Amino acid sequence: MKASRIVAFLAILVCAGIGAWSFWEQGEPRRHSLEVLSQLNNALASGNSSQILALLLRKPTDSATPGKTR
Repeated sequence: MKASRIVAFLAILVCAGIGAWSFWEQGEPRRHSLEVLSQLNNALASGNSSQILALLLRKPTDSATPGKTR
């Protein structure tokens, strides 16, 4: 009886881990967007025109993870 509870607990733990990993993967574009917006805000606040230009002219594929499709 006790072994079946341990197996059930481990199964639930594995399912929760898979769900957490999936949720983390789906949030990657959002985290990247916030990072770029923060960099743009800092560049605008400092008046660094070369950094602003580099951020605005960045190709979308510069930061994409290889092998992933959009």
